[in-house]
Order: sequence, then structure tokens, then C-alpha cells
Amino acid sequence: DYKISYLAEKKFVIYPFISTQKEFGYSDVTTQNNIVGRVTKIFDDVIEKFSQLDQVSSFYNTISND
Repeated sequence: DYKISYLAEKKFVIYPFISTQKEFGYSDVTTQNNIVGRVTKIFDDVIEKFSQLDQVSSFYNTISND
């Protein structure tokens, strides 16, 4: 992920996500990412943050159209 971010000049995100990573075990996983529930929590936290940004955007779009 870091390498792709480094190589990509512009970055985009789709919200709501069209897919999320599931925890099923990897042979090459890092020690920290091998903690049960960690990957799910990361996605849950990001979904919450994007939801908040979406609400702020909706609010300002509503008042700018008045």
C-alpha cells in the first residue's frame, strides 16, 4: 500500500467501500496485522471517519444551495 501511494501522483477513494479486506490469515502477514480483529477495526474506524466527512459535506452542500 505504501509503495502504491508513493508511486501514484493522485489518489482516490470510493466511499462507501465497494469491498473490504477480511481476516482469514496470511502466510506473509506482519506480526501486528496478525492480531485477531485488527484489520476489521481499521476498516471500521475508517468507515466511521468517512461517514463523519460525508455528513459534514452534506451539511455544507445544503447550506450553500440556500
